[in-house]
Amino acid sequence: MTVITINQEPVTTNKKDCNSLEDLANDLLSTYIPIDDVITKITADQVPLPIDEDNSLLDGHINQYQSIDFSTKPSMELINDSLEQCEQYIDVIIDSIHDVFNSYQSNKVTQANQRLINVIDTIQMFTTLVTNITRSLKEQQKIEGDTYQPIVELELAMLATLKALVPAQESRDIIMLCDLIEYELVDNLTQWKEIGIPLIQKMTMT
Repeated sequence: MTVITINQEPVTTNKKDCNSLEDLANDLLSTYIPIDDVITKITADQVPLPIDEDNSLLDGHINQYQSIDFSTKPSMELINDSLEQCEQYIDVIIDSIHDVFNSYQSNKVTQANQRLINVIDTIQMFTTLVTNITRSLKEQQKIEGDTYQPIVELELAMLATLKALVPAQESRDIIMLCDLIEYELVDNLTQWKEIGIPLIQKMTMT
């Protein structure tokens, strides 16, 4: 018999109507899990399922497991945790940009190019995180058009700078690359830290 728990607390559900983990998750969301909570992790037989990487695991039949635990969090708590991650991303990215700039200045072009790729990857993770946060806030109707405009402007400025990096990389224009990363990117990220993230934090309190 499969034992079903939510945050390690046993629950009773009609497993006859739940053939798959996805069915079970939907059933729990409509019955036991508060409407403002989200499932953050599913652990089957004490093994976390990487559902973000392979959603097909949710198709597995629940009877193949002895125990299934659903970890949940209030959505606002999850958003606040994500905002803390955003601030950490910004600090890491700015430090990495300084490393890239110094490598270019030292004529270590190959090293600088590789580090720049890593910086861009981290920026993409940051922007994805911000997008997920703002989407959740929109779903909860915590974002109004006018208050959201500064976020849109920061996103557009970031996108424009990232696009400008492409021709500079292709033409190996080191001066342009240095200007874009050391001034444009750092300035944009600083504005995210001083304006963007605090504004989103304010939205969570409405």
